[in-house]
Amino acid sequence: MNEKAVQGGGAEAIHIKADMAFGVDNPKALRLYIEAGEAGSAEAWVSAGVMFYQGLGTEISYISAYRAYEQAAQLGSIEAWKNLASLYYNGHGVVKCVETADKIVNFLNEIDIDSATKNTA
Repeated sequence: MNEKAVQGGGAEAIHIKADMAFGVDNPKALRLYIEAGEAGSAEAWVSAGVMFYQGLGTEISYISAYRAYEQAAQLGSIEAWKNLASLYYNGHGVVKCVETADKIVNFLNEIDIDSATKNTA
């Protein structure tokens, strides 16, 4: 664990504290993931989304999961985009729309192709 990061505060420190609380005190972990997300951690928003989706430390809320994944996606999380596609495909927290899910997947495939092309140059 990065003790300096925990002591320094900020999104990374809060995220580490949330990871430490996860599985021990899930409501606390969820609060900390949200706090870290609000401080700019996309990964923390994804973790919060998973907790909402699975009902860890809270009741299951697909709408809250959607909102958390949306925040993470806006911060650039590929994992969040994948989770959003799944929500649209299954109609969890949003109106089921396979077309939107497919557009997200195609977008992600284009990113993978672009990054693979750039990495081979």
